[in-house]
Amino acid sequence: MNLHEHARLSPRDRVLLVDRFLVQGLRIEEAAHAAGVSVRTAYK
Repeated sequence: MNLHEHARLSPRDRVLLVDRFLVQGLRIEEAAHAAGVSVRTAYK
């Protein structure tokens, strides 16, 4: 996967974000905060 210069999440970080949401049961807002991204970005 080619990442552009300003990408906030790498593929590994995306997996971690989804894991926090689906497996650990965090709300999307909490998972986004833990990943250092906006809620809008997390929903993408």
